[in-house]
Amino acid sequence: MLLELFKVFLRIGGFTIGGGLAMLPLIQAEIVNRKKWLAEEEFFDMVCLTQSFPGVIAVNMAIMTGYRLAGIPGMLVSVVGVIIIPFLAMLLVAVYLFRYIQLPGVTSFMKGAVAGVLAIITGVVLKLASRITRNTGSILSALIFLALSLLGIKVIYIIILAIAIGLLGYYVPSVGTRLGLDVLYPDTSSGGEEL
Repeated sequence: MLLELFKVFLRIGGFTIGGGLAMLPLIQAEIVNRKKWLAEEEFFDMVCLTQSFPGVIAVNMAIMTGYRLAGIPGMLVSVVGVIIIPFLAMLLVAVYLFRYIQLPGVTSFMKGAVAGVLAIITGVVLKLASRITRNTGSILSALIFLALSLLGIKVIYIIILAIAIGLLGYYVPSVGTRLGLDVLYPDTSSGGEEL
């Protein structure tokens, strides 16, 4: 299992231009569709959780997936696998290629890569949106967070607000129902009403 985890995350780290969110479709294809290590629902739960933590999402996903499948050794080999090729590539760029960054061919490559990464990230966002938009409350919450983002509110505050609303919806089920979060927590009978 450890060697498989290393190889999978080595492929993910080595063949994804753009990093971060651009890696999510490849991670999903590998660990959900191809290897069947995680169910799609579990994968998207991990995506939501890793977005709430600091750091690069690909590394966070490697940590969570590796730990989920093989404990601490799995976590370590997954992280090494996902970062080693990007690390070596950045080292190569910093040492040898940075002086050529203004060449027309390199500039054209970067513009094309940015367009491709934008398309990949849009696909990820649409997949996540289709998962959470199950009712009016979820759609309204997503639109409010989007509006706050467009108004220039810092992302960290939006994430903290979203976590707080999610926790409130779980621990106070009547509030969760009013916010439309009850579909996210089908069994809130053990929630915080006792608190």
